[in-house]
Amino acid sequence: MSLIKPAIACFLSLTLTQFTFSARDLLAADKPSTIEVITESAFTLSYIDPEDKQLKGYAVDLVKAVMDNAGLKYEITSLPWIRAYKKAAKGENILIFPMGRSEEREEKFNWVGEIIPMSYNLYSMTKNLPVTPLSFEQLKKETIAVPRHDLRADYLKNNNFTNLLLTSNNEQTHRLITHGRINYFLSSPLGLTELRKKYNLQPDDITRVFEFKELQTSLAIAFSLRTSDELLTKVKESYAAIRQQGEYKKIMMPLYKQLGYDLPEE
Repeated sequence: MSLIKPAIACFLSLTLTQFTFSARDLLAADKPSTIEVITESAFTLSYIDPEDKQLKGYAVDLVKAVMDNAGLKYEITSLPWIRAYKKAAKGENILIFPMGRSEEREEKFNWVGEIIPMSYNLYSMTKNLPVTPLSFEQLKKETIAVPRHDLRADYLKNNNFTNLLLTSNNEQTHRLITHGRINYFLSSPLGLTELRKKYNLQPDDITRVFEFKELQTSLAIAFSLRTSDELLTKVKESYAAIRQQGEYKKIMMPLYKQLGYDLPEE
Protein backbone atom coordinates (compact mmCIF):
# COMPACT_ATOMS: atom_id res chain seq x y z
CA MET A 1 0.00 0.00 0.00
CA SER A 2 2.91 2.34 0.69
CA LEU A 3 3.84 2.26 -3.02
CA ILE A 4 0.37 3.31 -4.20
CA LYS A 5 0.44 6.87 -2.85
CA PRO A 6 3.77 7.78 -4.53
CA ALA A 7 2.50 6.27 -7.78
CA ILE A 8 -0.71 8.30 -7.60
CA ALA A 9 1.27 11.44 -6.78
CA CYS A 10 3.57 10.82 -9.75
CA PHE A 11 0.57 10.26 -12.05
CA LEU A 12 -1.12 13.46 -10.87
CA SER A 13 2.12 15.40 -11.30
CA LEU A 14 2.57 14.18 -14.88
CA THR A 15 -1.08 14.88 -15.69
CA LEU A 16 -0.83 18.41 -14.27
CA THR A 17 2.38 19.03 -16.24
CA GLN A 18 0.75 17.83 -19.46
CA PHE A 19 -2.27 20.03 -18.79
CA THR A 20 0.00 23.03 -18.16
CA PHE A 21 1.82 22.50 -21.45
CA SER A 22 -1.47 21.99 -23.30
CA ALA A 23 -2.89 25.21 -21.89
CA ARG A 24 0.31 27.04 -22.80
CA ASP A 25 0.12 25.67 -26.36
CA LEU A 26 -3.50 26.79 -26.68
CA LEU A 27 -2.62 30.29 -25.51
CA ALA A 28 0.28 30.41 -27.97
CA ALA A 29 -2.02 29.28 -30.77
CA ASP A 30 -4.48 32.06 -29.95
CA LYS A 31 -1.71 34.68 -29.92
CA PRO A 32 -0.96 35.86 -33.49
CA SER A 33 2.66 35.31 -34.50
CA THR A 34 4.76 38.25 -35.66
CA ILE A 35 5.75 38.06 -39.33
CA GLU A 36 9.41 38.86 -39.91
CA VAL A 37 9.81 41.48 -42.63
CA ILE A 38 13.29 42.44 -43.83
CA THR A 39 14.53 45.17 -46.13
CA GLU A 40 17.76 46.95 -46.99
CA SER A 41 18.87 50.55 -47.21
CA ALA A 42 17.58 51.47 -50.68
CA PHE A 43 17.48 55.13 -51.69
CA THR A 44 13.98 56.63 -51.30
CA LEU A 45 12.42 53.14 -51.16
CA SER A 46 13.54 52.10 -47.68
CA TYR A 47 15.86 54.03 -45.42
CA ILE A 48 16.36 54.97 -41.79
CA ASP A 49 15.61 58.65 -41.24
CA PRO A 50 18.73 60.17 -39.61
CA GLU A 51 16.60 62.53 -37.50
CA ASP A 52 14.08 60.23 -35.84
CA LYS A 53 15.77 56.86 -36.64
CA GLN A 54 12.52 55.53 -38.10
CA LEU A 55 12.35 53.29 -41.17
CA LYS A 56 10.74 55.21 -44.03
CA GLY A 57 10.37 55.18 -47.80
CA TYR A 58 7.91 54.48 -50.61
CA ALA A 59 8.39 50.72 -50.44
CA VAL A 60 8.13 50.75 -46.63
CA ASP A 61 4.81 52.62 -46.83
CA LEU A 62 3.50 50.17 -49.42
CA VAL A 63 4.47 47.07 -47.43
CA LYS A 64 2.95 48.53 -44.26
CA ALA A 65 -0.29 49.21 -46.12
CA VAL A 66 -0.40 45.63 -47.42
CA MET A 67 0.36 44.03 -44.06
CA ASP A 68 -2.02 46.31 -42.14
CA ASN A 69 -4.79 45.61 -44.64
CA ALA A 70 -4.17 41.87 -44.16
CA GLY A 71 -4.55 42.32 -40.40
CA LEU A 72 -1.15 40.78 -39.70
CA LYS A 73 1.27 41.52 -36.90
CA TYR A 74 4.73 42.20 -38.31
CA GLU A 75 8.10 43.79 -37.59
CA ILE A 76 10.32 45.37 -40.26
CA THR A 77 14.10 45.20 -39.88
CA SER A 78 16.71 46.78 -42.15
CA LEU A 79 19.77 44.61 -42.88
CA PRO A 80 22.72 44.76 -45.27
CA TRP A 81 21.53 43.29 -48.57
CA ILE A 82 23.70 40.16 -48.52
CA ARG A 83 22.42 39.21 -45.04
CA ALA A 84 18.83 40.04 -45.97
CA TYR A 85 18.96 37.95 -49.14
CA LYS A 86 20.51 34.90 -47.45
CA LYS A 87 18.08 35.11 -44.53
CA ALA A 88 15.04 35.19 -46.82
CA ALA A 89 16.43 32.47 -49.09
CA LYS A 90 16.99 30.05 -46.20
CA GLY A 91 14.27 31.14 -43.77
CA GLU A 92 10.60 30.40 -43.31
CA ASN A 93 7.63 32.80 -43.58
CA ILE A 94 9.97 35.77 -44.11
CA LEU A 95 8.90 38.73 -46.24
CA ILE A 96 11.64 40.63 -48.10
CA PHE A 97 11.60 43.84 -50.13
CA PRO A 98 12.59 45.47 -52.44
CA MET A 99 13.64 42.36 -54.36
CA GLY A 100 14.61 42.55 -58.03
CA ARG A 101 12.59 39.93 -59.89
CA SER A 102 14.48 37.83 -62.40
CA GLU A 103 14.39 34.47 -64.14
CA GLU A 104 17.25 33.36 -61.90
CA ARG A 105 15.19 34.07 -58.76
CA GLU A 106 11.73 33.14 -59.99
CA GLU A 107 11.66 29.67 -58.40
CA LYS A 108 13.64 30.65 -55.30
CA PHE A 109 10.99 32.91 -53.74
CA ASN A 110 7.23 33.34 -53.52
CA TRP A 111 6.28 36.60 -55.21
CA VAL A 112 3.62 38.87 -53.74
CA GLY A 113 3.56 41.86 -56.08
CA GLU A 114 5.42 44.67 -57.78
CA ILE A 115 6.70 47.75 -56.00
CA ILE A 116 7.85 49.59 -59.12
CA PRO A 117 9.10 48.72 -62.63
CA MET A 118 12.87 48.96 -62.98
CA SER A 119 15.44 48.76 -65.77
CA TYR A 120 19.23 48.50 -65.64
CA ASN A 121 21.82 49.76 -68.11
CA LEU A 122 25.60 50.09 -68.27
CA TYR A 123 27.01 53.52 -67.38
CA SER A 124 30.33 55.27 -66.94
CA MET A 125 31.53 58.61 -65.66
CA THR A 126 31.77 60.69 -68.85
CA LYS A 127 35.33 61.81 -68.07
CA ASN A 128 36.46 58.16 -67.88
CA LEU A 129 35.11 57.07 -71.26
CA PRO A 130 37.66 55.84 -73.82
CA VAL A 131 38.15 57.95 -76.95
CA THR A 132 36.93 55.07 -79.11
CA PRO A 133 33.70 53.44 -77.85
CA LEU A 134 34.07 49.77 -76.97
CA SER A 135 32.06 47.05 -78.68
CA PHE A 136 29.74 44.79 -76.70
CA GLU A 137 32.28 41.96 -76.83
CA GLN A 138 35.04 44.29 -75.62
CA LEU A 139 32.85 45.44 -72.73
CA LYS A 140 32.60 41.83 -71.55
CA LYS A 141 36.30 41.98 -70.67
CA GLU A 142 36.10 45.30 -68.83
CA THR A 143 35.83 45.45 -65.04
CA ILE A 144 32.23 46.20 -64.08
CA ALA A 145 31.04 46.93 -60.55
CA VAL A 146 27.80 45.32 -59.37
CA PRO A 147 26.46 44.44 -55.91
CA ARG A 148 26.84 40.84 -54.80
CA HIS A 149 23.66 38.67 -54.78
CA ASP A 150 22.06 41.19 -57.13
CA LEU A 151 20.11 40.31 -60.28
CA ARG A 152 22.57 42.48 -62.24
CA ALA A 153 25.44 40.24 -61.16
CA ASP A 154 23.43 37.12 -62.04
CA TYR A 155 22.66 38.48 -65.49
CA LEU A 156 26.24 39.46 -66.31
CA LYS A 157 27.63 36.12 -65.12
CA ASN A 158 25.10 34.26 -67.26
CA ASN A 159 26.10 36.35 -70.29
CA ASN A 160 29.85 35.73 -70.08
CA PHE A 161 30.98 38.97 -68.47
CA THR A 162 34.11 37.61 -66.83
CA ASN A 163 35.58 40.56 -64.93
CA LEU A 164 33.04 41.57 -62.30
CA LEU A 165 33.88 43.51 -59.17
CA LEU A 166 31.25 42.39 -56.64
CA THR A 167 30.49 45.06 -54.06
CA SER A 168 28.54 44.96 -50.81
CA ASN A 169 25.91 47.47 -51.95
CA ASN A 170 25.17 50.41 -54.26
CA GLU A 171 26.93 52.81 -51.91
CA GLN A 172 30.24 50.97 -52.27
CA THR A 173 29.77 50.84 -56.05
CA HIS A 174 29.16 54.60 -56.17
CA ARG A 175 32.31 55.31 -54.15
CA LEU A 176 34.41 53.25 -56.56
CA ILE A 177 32.92 55.06 -59.55
CA THR A 178 33.27 58.61 -58.23
CA HIS A 179 36.82 57.98 -56.96
CA GLY A 180 37.90 56.74 -60.38
CA ARG A 181 38.66 53.21 -59.16
CA ILE A 182 36.46 51.65 -61.82
CA ASN A 183 34.94 52.82 -65.10
CA TYR A 184 31.74 50.83 -65.61
CA PHE A 185 28.70 50.04 -63.50
CA LEU A 186 25.13 48.83 -63.99
CA SER A 187 22.44 51.09 -62.60
CA SER A 188 18.74 51.84 -62.63
CA PRO A 189 17.18 55.31 -62.97
CA LEU A 190 16.67 55.22 -59.20
CA GLY A 191 20.34 54.39 -58.62
CA LEU A 192 21.44 57.23 -60.89
CA THR A 193 19.24 59.67 -58.99
CA GLU A 194 20.86 58.59 -55.73
CA LEU A 195 24.37 58.85 -57.21
CA ARG A 196 23.82 62.34 -58.63
CA LYS A 197 22.21 63.64 -55.47
CA LYS A 198 24.83 62.29 -53.09
CA TYR A 199 27.85 63.42 -55.10
CA ASN A 200 26.32 66.60 -56.58
CA LEU A 201 26.72 65.38 -60.16
CA GLN A 202 25.15 66.89 -63.26
CA PRO A 203 23.21 64.77 -65.79
CA ASP A 204 26.03 64.98 -68.37
CA ASP A 205 28.61 63.77 -65.83
CA ILE A 206 27.34 60.22 -66.44
CA THR A 207 26.95 58.55 -69.84
CA ARG A 208 24.94 55.47 -70.74
CA VAL A 209 27.28 53.05 -72.49
CA PHE A 210 24.94 50.16 -73.26
CA GLU A 211 21.24 49.41 -72.92
CA PHE A 212 20.37 45.96 -71.57
CA LYS A 213 16.88 45.36 -72.92
CA GLU A 214 16.71 42.01 -71.13
CA LEU A 215 17.06 43.78 -67.78
CA GLN A 216 13.64 45.41 -67.90
CA THR A 217 12.18 44.02 -64.69
CA SER A 218 10.64 45.17 -61.43
CA LEU A 219 11.41 45.59 -57.77
CA ALA A 220 8.97 43.46 -55.84
CA ILE A 221 7.72 42.13 -52.52
CA ALA A 222 8.50 38.45 -51.97
CA PHE A 223 8.26 35.72 -49.36
CA SER A 224 10.79 33.02 -48.62
CA LEU A 225 10.14 29.80 -50.50
CA ARG A 226 9.22 28.01 -47.27
CA THR A 227 6.10 30.07 -46.57
CA SER A 228 2.71 28.67 -45.61
CA ASP A 229 0.08 28.75 -48.35
CA GLU A 230 -2.36 30.45 -45.98
CA LEU A 231 0.02 33.33 -45.19
CA LEU A 232 1.09 33.77 -48.81
CA THR A 233 -2.50 33.84 -50.07
CA LYS A 234 -3.55 36.32 -47.39
CA VAL A 235 -0.78 38.78 -48.24
CA LYS A 236 -1.22 38.41 -52.01
CA GLU A 237 -4.94 39.09 -51.68
CA SER A 238 -4.20 42.12 -49.52
CA TYR A 239 -1.74 43.44 -52.12
CA ALA A 240 -4.36 42.99 -54.86
CA ALA A 241 -6.90 44.89 -52.75
CA ILE A 242 -4.44 47.74 -52.18
CA ARG A 243 -4.00 48.02 -55.96
CA GLN A 244 -7.73 47.89 -56.68
CA GLN A 245 -8.58 50.46 -54.03
CA GLY A 246 -6.10 52.97 -55.46
CA GLU A 247 -3.88 52.96 -52.37
CA TYR A 248 -0.89 51.72 -54.39
CA LYS A 249 -1.12 54.65 -56.79
CA LYS A 250 -1.53 57.10 -53.91
CA ILE A 251 1.64 55.83 -52.21
CA MET A 252 3.82 55.39 -55.30
CA MET A 253 2.69 58.30 -57.51
CA PRO A 254 5.41 60.76 -56.34
CA LEU A 255 8.15 58.25 -57.20
CA TYR A 256 6.63 57.47 -60.61
CA LYS A 257 6.66 61.20 -61.38
CA GLN A 258 10.21 61.60 -60.07
CA LEU A 259 11.45 58.85 -62.42
CA GLY A 260 9.36 60.05 -65.36
CA TYR A 261 7.27 56.87 -65.47
CA ASP A 262 3.72 56.66 -66.75
CA LEU A 263 1.32 56.00 -63.90
CA PRO A 264 0.07 52.40 -63.78
CA GLU A 265 -3.49 51.54 -64.71
CA GLU A 266 -5.31 49.75 -61.91
